[in-house]
Amino acid sequence: MLILGFVYLFLSNTYMKLHYALSKITFPRLLWLFIIGLAGLEPAAQAQNLVVWPFGTTGFAPNPTPANVTTVAPVYVNAGATQALAGGNPTKYFECDQWNNATTDLNRYFEVSVSPAINYDMAVTGFSMSVANNSAADGPKNYDVRVSTNNFASSVCAVNNVITTTNQTFVCDFANALRSTNKFTIRVYFSGAQLAAKTIRIGNATILGDVQLKSLPVELISFRGQATGNTVILNWSTASEQNADRFLIQRSSDASEFISVGSRQSAGTTDRQQYYSLTDESPRNGLNYYRLKQVDRDGSAVYSKAIAVRVDASQPYASLVENPTDGQAIQLKLYRMEAPQVRLTSLTGQTISGQTALRSATEAVYTPVSPLTPGLYIITVQENAVRQAMKVLVK
Repeated sequence: MLILGFVYLFLSNTYMKLHYALSKITFPRLLWLFIIGLAGLEPAAQAQNLVVWPFGTTGFAPNPTPANVTTVAPVYVNAGATQALAGGNPTKYFECDQWNNATTDLNRYFEVSVSPAINYDMAVTGFSMSVANNSAADGPKNYDVRVSTNNFASSVCAVNNVITTTNQTFVCDFANALRSTNKFTIRVYFSGAQLAAKTIRIGNATILGDVQLKSLPVELISFRGQATGNTVILNWSTASEQNADRFLIQRSSDASEFISVGSRQSAGTTDRQQYYSLTDESPRNGLNYYRLKQVDRDGSAVYSKAIAVRVDASQPYASLVENPTDGQAIQLKLYRMEAPQVRLTSLTGQTISGQTALRSATEAVYTPVSPLTPGLYIITVQENAVRQAMKVLVK
């Protein structure tokens, strides 16, 4: 390694920079390579740009357009009335005044944020900004960077008496990558101006890090919905689960805005196939969209693709009151059925003897001649031309 280092040394007279937090300590290349040779270290990889707002070229839009994340326009909150893009291209900057507070004021700040797309999460490693003031004597000179992961309770970077009229790039490297599956916000609190009218000028702002597709805690095999009169029976199964907590079943009329209509507890951690079922008792007549929101034990969540189910409330139907069941009896809810014929079979098609008893105009119970062993069964309910088959899970 030392030999390679000295070859690299004589090929160039440039310098290498070692970044630690906000400090930039410049070493001659020989000293840096000597450290590499002794310690067997490699220079750290350059941080990735997750989102960049280059105010001088694109205004408030990020450039390039980031993949798999969404953003909102940067903003000054509770600062001066003069918030504007000023200067001329390509040296335009985002300007604001009223930073004459002597120390950090948690009610005044510059804010940027980023949110991962569905089924993605982020690792945010730092923040950088190009910044200057418009008065060496009277402009704001200090900044304090805070993040949403601890509700802006403490600084991740705080520096005094460094901002001048000369444009500088300040880099705030977080000690550890901050992971987020939700909106991540960075706030910068400026202070130290002698006069309220003096401005801060931000030339660009960058959130450093990356975004990745989540490793799915649940391997979903199937997710299906079946309309039965004015209800929808939803069935899904998983091949394996890792630290899973629960499923939320969500419904939408337009495949855009979803609401939760029920939940089922997950098996947790298992490599065995699992079966789940839920009946939506109040879908809208017509087309309904459903998706699964699988919530992990750490609170993170992933979503299934949406499925569409059309409901015709005028059709007779039957539904399971409880699924899974204990195998002693199978309770049915009836709609517009007076004398249904009920048949229970195994997955191989073997008929399982039992009796059907009508408890009311809307309720029936099928009782097998002997308790069912754990497993999956098919119950078929038929009256005239209406025939309906449902899976029953016995635990």
